[in-house]
Amino acid sequence: MIVTPLLVSQTLPAPVSYLKLPDFVIAEIDLPRERVREPERDRPQASPDRVAGPRISIERIMIPSDFPDDIYDPNEDIWDSNGVEGGMPLDLLTSFQPKPPVEPPEPAGPIRIGGQIRAPRKIVHVNPVYPAVALHARVQGRVTLRAIIDEEGNVVNVSVVHSILLLNRAAIEAVERWKYEPTYLNGKAVPVIMSVFVEFELR
Repeated sequence: MIVTPLLVSQTLPAPVSYLKLPDFVIAEIDLPRERVREPERDRPQASPDRVAGPRISIERIMIPSDFPDDIYDPNEDIWDSNGVEGGMPLDLLTSFQPKPPVEPPEPAGPIRIGGQIRAPRKIVHVNPVYPAVALHARVQGRVTLRAIIDEEGNVVNVSVVHSILLLNRAAIEAVERWKYEPTYLNGKAVPVIMSVFVEFELR
């Protein structure tokens, strides 16, 4: 077995040391072409900020000068309790009418002076009569009263706030004879309540 291969005279093929491949392969592939959509010419192109709609020529709008007799009768009142048939109901129509201004509610009682309500101007003043007892006792000072002035400017109610016993009656009798200008609120005369002061001073 060892000698037989040595006796063969035929040259054996050389062993393949490597496998040579081409550097690159060129292949042609047909790709499907993208279908280009043609714009529709029949459909109008609407602007992005405007909605396309039918065009109306102003020159073609005409207002009829009169109405046919079978449509409108000027002597017939077309409005009834239920509105026009096929038209707008009266309750819906009146909801668009301007509402009358709402008048402010009247005050429940006399308005206290202050803020936008200014004290009325006194037009009649009567000096108090100094009581003889207070003169002999050398009593003097200020009596503070709360007075209600009615719509005509008359003093209708007087009460004592700061009292001087010997001078209270004289102060009240004097203030009840005072007269003021009427006080107005929203164009209407109203009664007011205010404080008044009566000074008693010895000379």
